[in-house]
Amino acid sequence: MSTIIFDSSIYLFFIFVAIGFALTFLLYNKERKQNYISSKTLLILFVLILISFILLSIFLLRPKIIKSELVEEKPILLFAQDNSRSILSNEDSTFYENFYEDSIKSQLEELRKFYDLRTCVFGQKILKDTQFSFEDNSTNFDQLYSFINIKYHGTNLTDLVIASDGIVNMGKDLPYLSISPSISVNTILLGDTLQYDDIKIKSINNNKYALLGNDFPIEVTLAANNSFKNIKVQLFSGKEIVQEKKFKTFNKGIK
Repeated sequence: MSTIIFDSSIYLFFIFVAIGFALTFLLYNKERKQNYISSKTLLILFVLILISFILLSIFLLRPKIIKSELVEEKPILLFAQDNSRSILSNEDSTFYENFYEDSIKSQLEELRKFYDLRTCVFGQKILKDTQFSFEDNSTNFDQLYSFINIKYHGTNLTDLVIASDGIVNMGKDLPYLSISPSISVNTILLGDTLQYDDIKIKSINNNKYALLGNDFPIEVTLAANNSFKNIKVQLFSGKEIVQEKKFKTFNKGIK
């Protein structure tokens, strides 16, 4: 469907046409009184000049033709497969090596009738591939999210399915990554589902600037998924221990 719009008000068109008609009529009336040209020829000239004024008035309004077309597209679903070696580092490795790929692809085919299905594998780098080799030495979610934000910016990507064991060893950690809120993120947890007792450094806060030779505070937040005893936390500068803190008991939670 095509539509014509004008940059200026349409009322100016009628004003221009009225002025053009008045000028054309004055010229026509002047020539008619002098009787140099026949009435028929004069009438033809009057019509041509008036049409010229009308066309000029239209161009002065700067018309634009906008063509719109209705295109129906399926929403895009992106399936991102973690291709790292850690997927196979568990008791179910035989399943992931021999049966997982066929199983997941059969499930995805069921969704193809509803979605424009896209797939990629990610690990050390992003590949538009459907072969799951599980040969990458690392997993970089930061790179995956950057790829999605750039590649699918402005598209109708509505759903993201990530199949991974959740182990991140390159780039930013998942809590610090963001994606368009219009994209629904779904996950498939792979690998070992057992939870192991662990303590991790959740965050480290320090002043952005410090004077050379001065002491400055460093705030470290630890998170534990179970209770522990006799925990020792050390702060190093190179190989030198700068500070050490011991906990006789460290309860489950954040400290």
